Amino acid sequence: MISVKGSGAVGMRIWPGFTFNDMHDANPVETYTELLKAVDPLKLAYIHSSRSPDPAIDAFKLVRDNFHGISIVNGGFTLQSAQDIIQSGGADLVAFATLYLANPDLVERFKQSMPFNEPDKSTFYTPGAKGYIDYPTLT
Repeated sequence: MISVKGSGAVGMRIWPGFTFNDMHDANPVETYTELLKAVDPLKLAYIHSSRSPDPAIDAFKLVRDNFHGISIVNGGFTLQSAQDIIQSGGADLVAFATLYLANPDLVERFKQSMPFNEPDKSTFYTPGAKGYIDYPTLT
């Protein structure tokens, strides 16, 4: 991808500590440290990491310690916790994922300190419009 579009157009998403079906990594900190060190010289556009389900793994710190490009984080952030991690230097950007999916007007809700719609997880990754474009907006 880098040879076609350039490194500034290529990012990577990592999930240290996550499992998939019966696959797991017995040593995710070591694995992802080596991965991040290997891709750092490639000057990728970003690394996007999620909060690890294992409290012993700080995926965000792992990225900051081993990758010198833009860090995007996600995993249950509120507006305040997003501002905090950016101000502390723990990340450059925050993705709100399901909160944004359920609140297409999320920015306006943040501005007005309005309540959020609850995401309907039963509609995630399903065909059709339900759960994608049918959440109520403020207007």
